[in-house]
Amino acid sequence: MKRATLALLILSLPLLASAQKPTTIDGVTFYDQPGTLYLPARQVGKALGWRLGVGKDKKTPYLNQKPVKSRTRSLPNGTLLIQLAELKHRGLALQPSEHGKLTLVRIKTREFYAREGAKRVVVNKSHMQIRAWQGQQVVMASPVTLGMEGKDTPTGLFKAQGYRSKMHKSALYHNAPMPWAVNIVGNVFVHGAANVKGGRGSHGCIRVPVTGGNPARFFYYWVDKGTPVSILGKWPKGAKTG
Repeated sequence: MKRATLALLILSLPLLASAQKPTTIDGVTFYDQPGTLYLPARQVGKALGWRLGVGKDKKTPYLNQKPVKSRTRSLPNGTLLIQLAELKHRGLALQPSEHGKLTLVRIKTREFYAREGAKRVVVNKSHMQIRAWQGQQVVMASPVTLGMEGKDTPTGLFKAQGYRSKMHKSALYHNAPMPWAVNIVGNVFVHGAANVKGGRGSHGCIRVPVTGGNPARFFYYWVDKGTPVSILGKWPKGAKTG
């Protein structure tokens, strides 16, 4: 009787495995490429059983031993992003899901969901950090310089405004250069600066590094008008920080 039960359990294992839901990969979108969804290449490779590599030129990314021909982008930490359309060009089946902004990507026995999640930004005034998410994916994490005493960065719940500039000049502070500037509220911008290590020193703006992957530039191209920007004294409850 025990042997029969054990045999039945072993036979049922493949059925249980096949019943598992496909993994979900959170994609990344950009302000300057509306409608184009990018996916972390390494996560795609893992889901499909494909190897990620680099060509002989040490620059061209290879996925499943074939060069990636469509435009690629990167997160500030160096994570390579490839377009969802790149997979379609390779013969993978893409079909909409009934569960919101999900696309089922399938090839033979391998499949996963690609999701275009909502964007959100949190500035933590206690840790002097900014973090940005799309879906559950942390797309950017960086130290910031915030407002000095008497020029404190406001606390509250805001949204990215419509104005942005690759090189804004401050009308209040002697045309001071503010690269990769995105207006948040009033005269407060998220913008690039050198020597940002966390601390206070701005006139209220949120300064983000232009070095080390240039998160300021990434933020400029990633954030959409209307993206929620929370400036708080701590991380909100349930917010992933890594």
